[in-house]
Amino acid sequence: MAYDCYCAICGVGFCGMLIETPSETASERRRRWIEKRSQALRAGQSIDQVPHEGEEPVRTYDPKIVGWENVAWLYKAYCLGFNPQAAKGKGKTFVSGPGYYADAGEIAIKSGTDAVPGQDRNVYTCYGSGTDDTPGPVIPFHGCCFEILTRVLTGSTDSSTIDMKVLYNVMTEAGIGSASLAQRQAATANSHHSHTDQLQYCTTHPIETSGLENFLKTDMTTDSKFKKPFAQFDLKGRSPASPFGKLPLELVYQICSYLPGDSLKALTQASLSIQVVTQDNWFWKRFIQWDMPWFWEFYSSQNPKDLPGDVNYKRLYMWLDKMTAARYGMDDLALIGVANRRRIWGVCEELAITIITRTESKATFPPGISVIRTTYTLENLTSALAGQDAAVCVVGPGGIGAQVTMIDAADAAGVKRFILDDFGWGDNPKSFPEFNAIQEHRRAGWDHAKTKAESNPNFTYTGISTGNPIDWALKRFPPMGFDVARCSAIIYDSGTERFTGTTLEGIGQSVVGVLQHPDETANRFVKAQSIITCQNELLDAFQSVSGKQWEVQRASTRTLKENGKRKFQEGISGWILDLVVAQLFDEGQSRCLLARSREDSDADLLGIAEESPEQVAAKALAP
Repeated sequence: MAYDCYCAICGVGFCGMLIETPSETASERRRRWIEKRSQALRAGQSIDQVPHEGEEPVRTYDPKIVGWENVAWLYKAYCLGFNPQAAKGKGKTFVSGPGYYADAGEIAIKSGTDAVPGQDRNVYTCYGSGTDDTPGPVIPFHGCCFEILTRVLTGSTDSSTIDMKVLYNVMTEAGIGSASLAQRQAATANSHHSHTDQLQYCTTHPIETSGLENFLKTDMTTDSKFKKPFAQFDLKGRSPASPFGKLPLELVYQICSYLPGDSLKALTQASLSIQVVTQDNWFWKRFIQWDMPWFWEFYSSQNPKDLPGDVNYKRLYMWLDKMTAARYGMDDLALIGVANRRRIWGVCEELAITIITRTESKATFPPGISVIRTTYTLENLTSALAGQDAAVCVVGPGGIGAQVTMIDAADAAGVKRFILDDFGWGDNPKSFPEFNAIQEHRRAGWDHAKTKAESNPNFTYTGISTGNPIDWALKRFPPMGFDVARCSAIIYDSGTERFTGTTLEGIGQSVVGVLQHPDETANRFVKAQSIITCQNELLDAFQSVSGKQWEVQRASTRTLKENGKRKFQEGISGWILDLVVAQLFDEGQSRCLLARSREDSDADLLGIAEESPEQVAAKALAP
């Protein structure tokens, strides 16, 4: 067993799997060993409290369950790494493999496109910084574990849609407030070594599950325990009276779909209304799909609609939930691999994103991402945020007022870090007074987060000030001075007023950086930055990148300010854009400079790349 290098996803190593030689004596000894510890577990005791009574611990795998063909997948190592010296035009983040564990916390991968000249293999250091000969750190994993992670993140097996750089950054730190990735996986693996008999399901291939197809086609359709009809539910004259009874049936089903099985069971016991509506067989057919996304064979290869009409899906769900749960002494050959998959899926969900949006929102999101559509009440938001380590608030102007409720919900749900809705200029003292009302509206949420953090040390917040979202804004708003479609520019005053800009990539990285550095970013506003520039520099860059001479007009920020203030006084639309642009280029005022230099910002802490005017122009010109 490799004690210093483990799959970052499943927690199992890449070598040293010992399978016991088959014999009646060994089988009987194993049976006694497991039975004693099973009795201890049923009595609420720890396995470690069971005396050995002269018996040697069982540290090998049961040959009836685990064979060499079962563990071959564990010996194939892959890695996710980052090469800052990668050639221009080539991604700096890479996935390599398969390879093998090379001892001392290193894995060796057969040379490929990332090969070092003259070498037939690349050796990487897991977790540590490594050396020139063995670069690192890389994130080691098994191929099938990464496939499960891909399914969790994208809803498919296509990993091309995953931003590998973001994934590498997130996995390197493994989230807020947790131990390092190496420590977490070592703890899992040490437990694995101590109780081999208990955790041998960890070595079972989680995707290639022999025996499962036969179970789906025969046992599930013929077993009498799945055929018992629903018990007749007698209300005995009672009339269900609860908030759920007043909701449309479709909405109740949607609420139930977000609950794990244990919580749904508890809710049916607490609410007569829920107990009534969940008597429907159709509900449980759907709930299996909602609650068991890791059991994809059930709703793809064996579509539920093809099961006999007399199948009781509630009984089927309860049985599957029990039989696929990781447990001591597990020996069901048909489902042991699914149990391992379920375990790995749960780990992967820690890296997954859930989007919470308004019920009436028309927004669409990439496939595979969990989306909760709900009303922004404290109760609904608390339920939606349950189990989340961090929440990022990116509501539009119309949702700013709901941020206080969101903060209360995050606090109640146990969220460790709440990233405030700023992504602008923060508390800008040089902002025009016409923006005061907007600022006060936003500041209410910021001040509320500060109060919550002071009263609850387990709740923290961060505001991210990004300045101008420069590549997005240049492409979208010609009044900002550059019409990329017509290759024309409006230069205000002398064109030398400098301002802070952060690209969309930099804004995304700022969120990752906050989560990677929870202590350094706690309970304050951080200053993001991709570039400090001015209009003249951007004009030169646009002309250089496009290869064209741009048509240039001159204008005054004084005129722009006067027009904006007049529109504000008269209640005419358009004043916001006028004053935003005037504020950006108001010469000599530094109204939109978050920090005087990169060193005065938090860009390096957050891992935001410094970008040139030419790089920004290229992004704005890209189709």
